[in-house]
Amino acid sequence: MSNDKIEVFISYSKQDKELRDRLLSHLRPLEGAGIITWHDRQILPGTQWDEEIKARLNAADIILLLISADFLATDYCTQVEIPEALRRHKAGEATVMPVILRSCAWDYTPLAAIQAYPEKAKPIVSWPYIDDAYTDVVRSVHIAATKIKERRDQRRVQQERTQREQQRQAEEQERLRQAEQLRQKQAAEAEWQKQQAWEQQRQAQLEEAESKQRPTEIFEFEVVTITKGGLFKKPEVNRTRKRAKCYIEDLGNNIFLDMVAVPGNSFHMGSTEYYKEQPVHKVQVAPFFIGRYSITQAQWRAVAGLPKVMIDLDLDPSKFEGSDRPVEQVSWWEAVEFCFRLNGFVEARLSNKTNRTYRLPSEAEWEYACRAGTTTPFHFGEILTADLANYDGTETYNSSPKGRFRQKTTPVGSFGVANAFGLYDMHGNVWEWCADPWRENYNGAPTDGSAWLSADRSASRVIRGGSWFKEPWSCRSAYRFFNHPHNRDNYTGFRVVCDFA
Repeated sequence: MSNDKIEVFISYSKQDKELRDRLLSHLRPLEGAGIITWHDRQILPGTQWDEEIKARLNAADIILLLISADFLATDYCTQVEIPEALRRHKAGEATVMPVILRSCAWDYTPLAAIQAYPEKAKPIVSWPYIDDAYTDVVRSVHIAATKIKERRDQRRVQQERTQREQQRQAEEQERLRQAEQLRQKQAAEAEWQKQQAWEQQRQAQLEEAESKQRPTEIFEFEVVTITKGGLFKKPEVNRTRKRAKCYIEDLGNNIFLDMVAVPGNSFHMGSTEYYKEQPVHKVQVAPFFIGRYSITQAQWRAVAGLPKVMIDLDLDPSKFEGSDRPVEQVSWWEAVEFCFRLNGFVEARLSNKTNRTYRLPSEAEWEYACRAGTTTPFHFGEILTADLANYDGTETYNSSPKGRFRQKTTPVGSFGVANAFGLYDMHGNVWEWCADPWRENYNGAPTDGSAWLSADRSASRVIRGGSWFKEPWSCRSAYRFFNHPHNRDNYTGFRVVCDFA
């Protein structure tokens, strides 16, 4: 059956079959014109009669109820067909047309609320010319069919309009997606070219200063960059091999401290993402050496066992035990005792042992070392994943994927990836103490990379890098926080710096 035809269902009593047949004869022109169609009530042998009737009733666009006393006395008509017809009529799924065949008390039934036919609901058998009554019914069916077709056409037009709009939106989304892919590709190429130029400048600076420095050796490492994925695209991880220079400090008992050479350069410190990271300002940083890793528990024990300078040091302060795990639960003052007394001329334990001036990094040096020439939230790129760093992976940032929350420190360098300087674990694992006292923002901050000192010995001190305990937002290169200098936490450690000359 064509979708343009109107399906008609006729419900009647067997006692009214002759009247029904005459109505069908009058409806034949509408059927011949392709306006309506109907199925005969005859049910083929083997067919589930009740299911077949209900299926036809539910498929009809127009339901003609041929009303008579016999019809209203038929249980199946009153208990099944009439209730279902009225339900579909009320829901707007079909048009119900009561056709009064013979006089009866139909207006005491629920059908009384619906317009009945023929004209003025005058019973067909009471018309002087009965064909006029049938013709009036046919005319009413034609009007109803016309209205249904108009609504159907309107729905079809609306559906076509909706489909065109959906197609237009899909094409626009595809255009935007392709434009975004092109932008990302161009940005990646520009960043790659910038990194190449920066690497060349860095290498030149290192070579220029090499003759004046202590002996160094070259080491190789893997650098990872992450390209942010889309709605149905996983982040893309790119791996490259790089080389850098370091010297190795022998702390005794087969324990060593790797100090990586970081070239001097300028960078933009801070970000616009958080008011405590503002204003973004340009800082010129001189070359320096910085620990490849956070100070480990083995390195801590080696130095904490050296002669006391100002305060006692616990040989094993950490909660998460492991010689290659970062030392934690050390205060800022204990970190200073480990390396160098900041506000005076008394050299502390590591400096005394090595005859080199070790110290905590300034906040500017720490961020410069963490970024390693990048301007993205992480030196990995726009996002962070728990496969590359130790943080609370159940939290996300910038649509990054969820991952593990290890709930403890991990051995230093255990993820096997570094930034472009060759530094490991700059995002997460443990917060790292910096030399600077805490200030709420960068207004008036030094621009030469030095620590922003204060005479207040009790002032809180800057910590950077986030930790195993924190969400990725707190692990960003620009994120800054503070802790009281006497506090000890199982998520705070440090790494040391040594001047180039």
